[in-house]
Amino acid sequence: MIIEAKLYPKTNKLAIQQTLVYHNTSTDSLTKIVLRNWPNSYKNDHTPLAKRLLEDYKTDFYFSNKNERGYTKINEITTIPNKGTFEIPEQAQDLIFVQLATPLAPKDSITLHLNYTVKIPHIKFTGSGVKGVDYFLEDWHITPSLYKNHQWVLDIHQNLNNQYNPPTNYKVTLKTPIGYNVFSNFNHQKDTTTSEVTHYLTHQNATQTHLSIVFLKSYLEVATPNTKIHTNFISKKISIAVQKEKMHKMMLFLQENIGTLTQQNILVDKKTYQQNPIY
Repeated sequence: MIIEAKLYPKTNKLAIQQTLVYHNTSTDSLTKIVLRNWPNSYKNDHTPLAKRLLEDYKTDFYFSNKNERGYTKINEITTIPNKGTFEIPEQAQDLIFVQLATPLAPKDSITLHLNYTVKIPHIKFTGSGVKGVDYFLEDWHITPSLYKNHQWVLDIHQNLNNQYNPPTNYKVTLKTPIGYNVFSNFNHQKDTTTSEVTHYLTHQNATQTHLSIVFLKSYLEVATPNTKIHTNFISKKISIAVQKEKMHKMMLFLQENIGTLTQQNILVDKKTYQQNPIY
């Protein structure tokens, strides 16, 4: 998957151009491709997410103002080689149904080009979004839904967990204003000009694409066997040297009991810990 994105902090928006190649690994010929458009879950009071939050007696979203909410504005979706159309169902505004002009046969693939803008919501609703001048993003771009047992899994956003995504190769180019640092599970390189920073993020077989985009802040980097940890979850009561030592021992323990991690970077942010402290 190839993503070119640019962050506009004044409006809390991401402009995204995305290319994804969908391989039909099923035994069925597909007449449509279903995409998960979870950034659009914050659009209004009628999305599955809004209804779920209210069922859980979380009223922050219901009483929030429009500027705190988020949405996706789809500018264009094109399919190659066959032309298709798309629609966003009213009852599931976080899904996109791309209707294909000709069926996609088993073992064939199709390339989708997407051009859209994401308005990033406030972080208080689900723990993903903008907080002050910083951004903590989960499920921030459009992904294909799963197709199994001869049907599409209509995986709507109900604040239950993160998306399940099959291992995917990512190549992300993210442009931010000067002063913003990006931390993630991706391999990371960057170029800096007088006006902006271009972050080049790559990951093979990634199943999640969490990003921490923070202004004039740095994360602690801890080199452990085979993997580097990036974290802002730092105790003020314990010295940095001791914390690094403990992380090193934890990774050795995991390696001995679970196996060597294939990824070169791990993002551990304080927000994620606060969501699931015991886990």
